[in-house]
Amino acid sequence: METIPVEDRIWTPEDQLLPADLVERVVGVLRRVGLPVAHENGDVGVFLTRGDGLPMNAAEPADHVGICWHVPHELFDAMEEESTDERGPATRLLNAVDDGMETTVAAVLTAAGMRVSPHPVTEILSVWADPVRVG
Repeated sequence: METIPVEDRIWTPEDQLLPADLVERVVGVLRRVGLPVAHENGDVGVFLTRGDGLPMNAAEPADHVGICWHVPHELFDAMEEESTDERGPATRLLNAVDDGMETTVAAVLTAAGMRVSPHPVTEILSVWADPVRVG
């Protein structure tokens, strides 16, 4: 899971033309397990994104919901202070957040019956609409 600092503007799912029914399902599960949703609180938490390499305000709707984790700027500031020390405490913390949140969010959404996999272009963890059932 990509971990990114909270920005001044939190892009909403509507801003990004994410599929509303899928957003509703994802947010419902996240709320049920107590995970914060960044566009609802304007701060840290699970950030729903296009995650497909297109601009956030691309004209065409997305066919999936990308999942990132927003953290406070202080973590990234601490990493910058560590400079090139890739084993510094802030860097280790960020790596643990990346790994832990990806595992947790993917497991939770999968347990809720959603199809979760990395985006084929960006490898950002994504939730996809149910496959079309034939017959």
